[in-house]
Amino acid sequence: MSDLILPAVILLAIAGIVMAIRRLSKRARELAELCKNGRDIEGVLTDVRKVRRSRTDNNHYVRYTFKSSAGIDYSREMRVSEHEFSQYTQGQAIDIVYLPFNPSIHALKTLVDKTRQAMHQS
Repeated sequence: MSDLILPAVILLAIAGIVMAIRRLSKRARELAELCKNGRDIEGVLTDVRKVRRSRTDNNHYVRYTFKSSAGIDYSREMRVSEHEFSQYTQGQAIDIVYLPFNPSIHALKTLVDKTRQAMHQS
């Protein structure tokens, strides 16, 4: 029985890594699509919060919502840098980029702009 534990753990670790890579590559494809075909729209920050990870480390999150041109509400929570976090307040209007033909794909305009810059530099 113990001879099966190590291979099972290795298999589970590999499966987890593959799933993480797929998720990251999917988001990268979505960001590339937003850079090419995204439409700007105004959204609202509905939550701005800091989560303490340790005595010296925090994660910073924002949640935004926007209404697509079809009138449907969409939202997302994103982790942001401490610098970006310091510029946001709950209720603040914020620029979003979304795909008109698939509004469930969207991101903060600041993230899309950074991705556009990176794509042009490479």
